[in-house]
Amino acid sequence: MVIVALTGRRLGRTDKWPYSGAAALPYSYVDAVLRAGGQPVIVNDTRDPKDLLARVDALVLTGGPDVDPSRYGEAAHPSVYGVDSADDDFECALAEAALVRSVETAGRTVLFSALTVAISLAALLVFPLSFLRSFAYAGISVVALAATARFISAP
Repeated sequence: MVIVALTGRRLGRTDKWPYSGAAALPYSYVDAVLRAGGQPVIVNDTRDPKDLLARVDALVLTGGPDVDPSRYGEAAHPSVYGVDSADDDFECALAEAALVRSVETAGRTVLFSALTVAISLAALLVFPLSFLRSFAYAGISVVALAATARFISAP
């Protein structure tokens, strides 16, 4: 079963909600994950976002109130609401860790795709026809060059 982390919002203690440390999000997110066959897990704080991402299969940043405009060098507008710097810190750290993980995964994907294509083209070498061997050598060279360029030029 796929475990999906859903970011929730911290709920403060009020006269209608006497608990502290609770997290909430619209149930439609939970329902969508369940209908897709996943297991939703609500998260709203962690010391190590990379460790959290290592324990789940997917991440959904559910959004909600506004991100503090000062985070990206802007002044607050009167329409800005619900700014919570702790939630912003958590979600930005999660997004950054997810981006790093995605780039690592993309690198493996490129490598295995390149190997698959190169091995497939190498099968042309078994035929005694010179033009097929030429295609094989040229194709393997192009795949090797493209994979090398990707690992040199991309992060």
